[in-house]
Amino acid sequence: MRVRSERNEVAHRMDEVRSRHEKESGVGGNLITLNRTLHDIEVAIDRGKEHNMQDADDARIDWQSTELQYTKVAEMASVEGNGGGLLAYLRSFNAFLERSALALEARRV
Repeated sequence: MRVRSERNEVAHRMDEVRSRHEKESGVGGNLITLNRTLHDIEVAIDRGKEHNMQDADDARIDWQSTELQYTKVAEMASVEGNGGGLLAYLRSFNAFLERSALALEARRV
């Protein structure tokens, strides 16, 4: 009888230990899952930031390139640019043509 009661007592303790272990494992498992999920979220956020930074850098480079092209075209066409620009070149070429036309007309007469 005493052995039987000791067996029941040991079985009862084992059940309590198993129950406690299952609860702790469940909480621990949930914590591990939560930790993994939070880590995945952090990685996704970091990747998104890197992607946005790269897009912003690309846009900045595109804008700088476009602005540089506008500046070059404006300098080429403007009278204020180095060498007078395209407009000054066209004016001088037009003056040359007018002088040439006058010279040819003077020879004809």
